[in-house]
Amino acid sequence: MPDLSCDLGEEDVTEDTGTPMHGNADEDCSRNDELHHSDDDELNAEAWEIRVTLELKRKLAGPWQTSIILKLMGRPLGYRALQTRLAGIWRPSGMMHLIDIGYGFFIMRFDEVKDYHHALMDGPWFVGD
Repeated sequence: MPDLSCDLGEEDVTEDTGTPMHGNADEDCSRNDELHHSDDDELNAEAWEIRVTLELKRKLAGPWQTSIILKLMGRPLGYRALQTRLAGIWRPSGMMHLIDIGYGFFIMRFDEVKDYHHALMDGPWFVGD
């Protein structure tokens, strides 16, 4: 697949011979655009770029600022059993939200910052027998 990028202000080098090509960079870019816009399905399947403002990033990250990722080691434990045991160990003052993300990993999201700090800093925690 041909390269989609164009460098302005520098000499372009052909891939086959390694020799410099002199010409208008805008023309080269437009030729690349014409070549690749005709095959939109292939382009869409390969790469996506979504630009997000800093404000939106902060808004999306807000609820996850007081979350930790948990990994279960050893004997598997069910969702409800893990939730009950962690609530008994940590004794949170606010709500805890447990999310199973698969392969023995969980995300625990806390409503209270002090509960988050307690779970994160006052460990290690052993849930098993």
